[in-house]
Amino acid sequence: SQNNFYEKHILDSLTAGIVLKTLWSYQNKFCIDVGTGGGFPGIILSSVFKEFYFLLIDSIKKKILFHRNINAVFTNNNNRSLCGRVELLSSLKIFKGSFNFIFTRAVAEMGLLLELSIELLNSKGKFILMKKGDGISEELKTSKKIFKDKNICLKCIVNLNQKKNSRILLIGKKM
Repeated sequence: SQNNFYEKHILDSLTAGIVLKTLWSYQNKFCIDVGTGGGFPGIILSSVFKEFYFLLIDSIKKKILFHRNINAVFTNNNNRSLCGRVELLSSLKIFKGSFNFIFTRAVAEMGLLLELSIELLNSKGKFILMKKGDGISEELKTSKKIFKDKNICLKCIVNLNQKKNSRILLIGKKM
């Protein structure tokens, strides 16, 4: 239903926006949405937070074409979509350390995701991983080695216990 769509995608994406505004403390405002899929949360956040610039990356070209069509209709000038893999982007010198925030929403296992994308963050950058509540304890356990190897610190876990679904926001940074 339409209400389910708004709750599941739009409102869910906006929860990351609350964290974004709360954590913001410096001038540059470059964000990347890794594995953006249909543009959640990147397109939604870029529509609300016009002062931020978003790069949305996904490996599926038809999703990127969809984003470009949405941007043309709504004249969003503060985001761009790129078809590619995050591990390739992380290996390019031009992108290393250039983002203030990494957003992901239910893309991949936490450890793998951070291993592939953490190099994109600048020294003050933070990541916001949006995960379903089911299995989060196990995922944290299996990701411990990546946290240690990549010098990653988990700063906060926010449990957004909704009626039907439990959503967890994991917020952290490089040390």
